[in-house]
Order: sequence, then C-alpha cells, then structure tokens
Amino acid sequence: MATDYWQNTEETQIQIKRIISQGNQGAIEWQWSDTDKKTGKKQLATDAIIFELEGGKIKYWREYIDARA
Repeated sequence: MATDYWQNTEETQIQIKRIISQGNQGAIEWQWSDTDKKTGKKQLATDAIIFELEGGKIKYWREYIDARA
C-alpha cells in the first residue's frame, strides 16, 4: 500500500529522463530512487511506461521496471 511505502521510506526522488508523444500514444522514461528508513539502504529503479489514450481515457498501459539500474 502507498501508506506503508511512505512510512518506511524517505528521500524519494523521481527524475524524468524522456517523454515521447505521437498522436494518442506516448512513452515516458524515468528513474525512481529512495532510502529505506530502517536500514538506510538506497534503492534505484529505471522505469518506462508505454501508453495509448482513447476518448480521454487510458486504453493501453505497459510498465517496464529495471531495478538493477
């Protein structure tokens, strides 16, 4: 749950790397980093989302996460 996440982590940072848009389709690439409050361990993940819109709503959504980043 989101509540658990915010209670257990700190120093959350999101950095947008790239946004691509063409008609009703798009992609966004970004990095997410945070620190576990209890252990001090830093985590980093690179994420990419591919999406398609139809009628102002999300028709297609795929998300790819590389936690080895």
